[in-house]
Amino acid sequence: WKVDFKNLSVECPALLRLVQRDEGLCFYSGHSLIGMLATREAFVTPVRFLTTAAQLLGTLAVYLDPEPHVLAGLPVRYAKLERSDAMDEFLRLLITSIVMLFLELGSLLSGLTFLEHSANSLHCLFHGMGALAVACFTVLCGHYALFWHIFWLASLLPGLLELSSLLGLLM
Repeated sequence: WKVDFKNLSVECPALLRLVQRDEGLCFYSGHSLIGMLATREAFVTPVRFLTTAAQLLGTLAVYLDPEPHVLAGLPVRYAKLERSDAMDEFLRLLITSIVMLFLELGSLLSGLTFLEHSANSLHCLFHGMGALAVACFTVLCGHYALFWHIFWLASLLPGLLELSSLLGLLM
């Protein structure tokens, strides 16, 4: 199948940029879609969305029931102030992580970083590890302070990567 790109009208700006780039586009007969990329770029953005959403859902699940994780980090005999401080720290960390994940999803879904394939590949790596780490953290009822490691690796680093993509610092 051959497609004349000059006479093709596309209303979606992200798709128009994709079509204009003309990088390895491969069109299949029998599909109702305009086409599919025959390269890894075809899968990077959906995988980024799915891994980010998985990490977000896992983090929301932990936020809805933080008590076991806080109790896992307290001594057998603890004061109410210790519990309160631990709970406050953990909830602030969870809320910060959730906000950062929502901001990343927002910039992806708005199309601002949709075609940043090198950044999207790194996001897939970070959020894939983050989703797996949050799942293990939840199932194994981890100490609440362990979530700091998940935050640094799977929320802060991707957030800084997203910021650099938005500012155009990553090629």
